[in-house]
Amino acid sequence: MTNISQHQEQNLEPYLTIPPIQSQFTDSKKEYLHRITNEELSLINKKISSNYMNNYEKRTYNWKQWVGFMIPIGLKNESLLQNIHDSIKNIYDIKGIEHFPLSYCYLPIAFIGYLKPDDVMWSQVESFYANASPRIHRISPFEIESLTVSYNNETVYLSINDNYNFREIRKQLKIGVPHIRKIFTENDNQVISDIDYFMPKVDLGYFSNTELSNIKKTLANTKIITQKITIDKVYLVRMASDPQINFPDPDIIAEIPLIGPDYRTGYRN
Repeated sequence: MTNISQHQEQNLEPYLTIPPIQSQFTDSKKEYLHRITNEELSLINKKISSNYMNNYEKRTYNWKQWVGFMIPIGLKNESLLQNIHDSIKNIYDIKGIEHFPLSYCYLPIAFIGYLKPDDVMWSQVESFYANASPRIHRISPFEIESLTVSYNNETVYLSINDNYNFREIRKQLKIGVPHIRKIFTENDNQVISDIDYFMPKVDLGYFSNTELSNIKKTLANTKIITQKITIDKVYLVRMASDPQINFPDPDIIAEIPLIGPDYRTGYRN
């Protein structure tokens, strides 16, 4: 198994992803836990975290707005995040860590781009929805469950077990949306040699020169209750980065219901 550790050296997305492992896992839970452990081990000699806000500003080209397909889980399933937040609240007593507002928290599926002249124009956004929706409609609703709370160099996050269903969504997005197909081919951190290693997660809190050993110790003594929710929609969302407000709620542009094999109408692309 090969850990693609360099996947974040040139990060296109505004958020960090979990380093892929080129392997033949058939069980999503085992794969995700393995990747989480690998990433934590990669931080074992690092004492102080990075500064999330500084890095986010750089990644977003000085707070440019961005668009993507995601689940705005804080807006649509706040109770799940509230329960997780209550379970790990002791971690926010550590100096240099803050939690995101629950309504801001999201599960990214596919990044589209930043709203700037040399990337994505607002006039293009409707076409992303039009091309994606007939493909996404074909997917049946599915269940996801909370897996574990872990950390990387910038954030504490909730990992999600989805039995690889989000990879099927990404496959359909790649087929239906030429812009996303280009990103998956050239820039997506979780696509290696045309194989998708997507792993779903929700960032819960962020670091500012935080002692990682304190985070590790606190999380080691933290247990969360496994919770399940049904995913029956995918959302096209604009994230309005703002250095003053910092974390405004996701702006839902469109929602696409998951209908399944009974879907028989609409444009067939």
